[in-house]
Amino acid sequence: EPNPPAPPRMECSVRFVHAFEGGQAVDIWLDGDKIVSNATYKSVSAYDAKIKAGNRFVRLVPAGSSDTSQAVYRRLVSFRSFMKMTAVFFDGDGDWALLLTQERFTYADEWTALGDSSSVKLINVNSSANPIKLVKETASGPTVVGPVGIFTLSPYTPVIQGAYKFFIVTATGDEMKSLDFPLEPKKRYSFIVVGTLASPEVLTLVDDPV
Repeated sequence: EPNPPAPPRMECSVRFVHAFEGGQAVDIWLDGDKIVSNATYKSVSAYDAKIKAGNRFVRLVPAGSSDTSQAVYRRLVSFRSFMKMTAVFFDGDGDWALLLTQERFTYADEWTALGDSSSVKLINVNSSANPIKLVKETASGPTVVGPVGIFTLSPYTPVIQGAYKFFIVTATGDEMKSLDFPLEPKKRYSFIVVGTLASPEVLTLVDDPV
């Protein structure tokens, strides 16, 4: 009797964020394949639904080069099956570093649990080394998320849908950045704080596709 075929390897959906302000443009390689070309500062790739789960070798190679031995970053990264994930590459004290986040199970219907609310997550890769908070209404207004330490992230926090004036502030209350942002019902958002204390910027990402 012939052996039955092996089941296909489980997959996950991953997007990649270049959040290294001083970092060069790079191509992103997964094992032996280039999956993202010419990623530049603040660029965000679409979710790639064809990534095989498991331990994968990730390399960042100078954009346009086919010589992967010149990679500026190389690491074995574990991608979990059936997940939506975001891989944030940032300035880890002058060198490339990776923060891998998890959005949701791709097979789970979680929309009804949100009701009329949204959910927000704060990711701190700002190189100022200060814990930060997301507050609303004014710079001294109520805290929505945080404090979040350097190179870490918060869990999702439910927020009623609507148009908000948000502020990114330090844990001591110093304003870093403000943004007007409408939260739509049944959606998740990640606010990624990049740059430096002198020039902070916020990347706003929708974590679940419409």
